[in-house]
Amino acid sequence: MKRNLLVVFLFVAISVGKAQNCGFNLLSDSVCLLSPIQAAANDTAANIVERIWFLSNCSSTLIYTSPVGLNPNFSNVPLVAGCYCLLLKTINSLGDTCAYQQCNIVVCD
Repeated sequence: MKRNLLVVFLFVAISVGKAQNCGFNLLSDSVCLLSPIQAAANDTAANIVERIWFLSNCSSTLIYTSPVGLNPNFSNVPLVAGCYCLLLKTINSLGDTCAYQQCNIVVCD
C-alpha cells in the first residue's frame, strides 16, 4: 500500500510541476509604434483555459488588464505616448501557469 501511494504522489508531483510554453508576438514591430499595441498569443499547449493580458508602463504602473477568458489576441490604444510592457499569463486545464513579458514597447504620438 505504501509503495502505491508513493508512486501516485510522484506522478502527481511531476504532473503539477510541468512548465508549459507560452508567449506572444507583437503584430507591429517597429522602433516607435503608432497606436494601437497589438499582439497574438503563440501558446504551444492545446489545453489553455485562460489567458490574461496586462499592460503597464515601463515604471510598472498597471494601465490595462484584459477580462478573464481565452483571449488569444491583445489590442489596446494607450492614451499617452511612452514606454510600455506587455505581460501574458496563461493557465492550462491542469492549473499550470506560465507568464511571458516583453518590455520597451515604445508608443509615439
